[in-house]
Amino acid sequence: MHKVISSRIAMPLLAIGLAACGSSSPDQSSGPDGGSGGSGSSSGSSSSGASTGSAVGTGSSGTSTSGTSSSGAGTSGTSSGGISSGASTSGAPSGSASGGSTGSSGGSSGASSGSAVDGGGAEAGAGGYACNLILGVSATGEWVNQGGFYKLVDGTRWEARTREHAYAHLWPTDMTFWTAPFDPAVGPTGTPTGMPAHACSQGSTSPDRVVFIAFEAIADAAYHTQMAWQMNFEQVVTAIQSHYPGVKRIELMTMVRGPGTTGPGTSCGTDEDIIQPYIDSAITAVAMNHAQLVVAAPKIYVGACNWFDGTGPHFCANGACAGKPDLVAKLIADYYKAHP
Repeated sequence: MHKVISSRIAMPLLAIGLAACGSSSPDQSSGPDGGSGGSGSSSGSSSSGASTGSAVGTGSSGTSTSGTSSSGAGTSGTSSGGISSGASTSGAPSGSASGGSTGSSGGSSGASSGSAVDGGGAEAGAGGYACNLILGVSATGEWVNQGGFYKLVDGTRWEARTREHAYAHLWPTDMTFWTAPFDPAVGPTGTPTGMPAHACSQGSTSPDRVVFIAFEAIADAAYHTQMAWQMNFEQVVTAIQSHYPGVKRIELMTMVRGPGTTGPGTSCGTDEDIIQPYIDSAITAVAMNHAQLVVAAPKIYVGACNWFDGTGPHFCANGACAGKPDLVAKLIADYYKAHP
């Protein structure tokens, strides 16, 4: 999988990320796509997973870190997870909030109505977007498919293409990613086999909102800077526009983070549970470059480490889900029901 850096980021600039590439099963808990896990260090991250409250939409822009408090990794499963939307900075359409509520402290869904996330892109209108497409790696497909995401939202308006090893830098050039069948509503991730694909009832080939969930292998030093990620995202945005010329809104999202409320998240045993600040900064920059199209999607945090299957960032392995993809799906579905 390793190539020289210039072959990945030589294309023109484009505009919320959790594993080393390997050849083993895509559902191994050591990485989103079967690769080996990181070192487990969590420099600059807050181990706040033991909190029972879900902080939502703090509205703090930029690349804040979460400190070094050590309240535990949150393995009890009592927290409801959370969504932080402070990274959205592009544009300023009418109705966008400038700050978010802090969420309730008794285990709410983590999707308070006060979250500030609509920083740009075309307005969906009263009825919401007709077709929403999710793009990402197999770990994303686990909460979409096995997590039951389609049953929690208006499933007629959502579809997904997720597969193993679908690293962000490959999307602009690998045409098989764009032509693969849509994921099934339940069951295996990756390229669906033996199960019917689930697609939007209208506009399935021309979605008006695309949610791109980015991932690169932690071990790949080529993507350890903001500039590399920024170039990566710019190329992805260009590719999305090329394949879907009528797209009205592109949301850039990172992988689901370890426990926390703001910042990188907390390691549950691998650096793959932590999103480095330079990735958030790259998303912010690209969103600013495309203020009428691209927005930074909210940051998603698990409520406890046992939401993952093992150390994370997977929720399932070999078709069995020891983690809690359903809880992740509910967090994200609650947000999108409030922002259809």
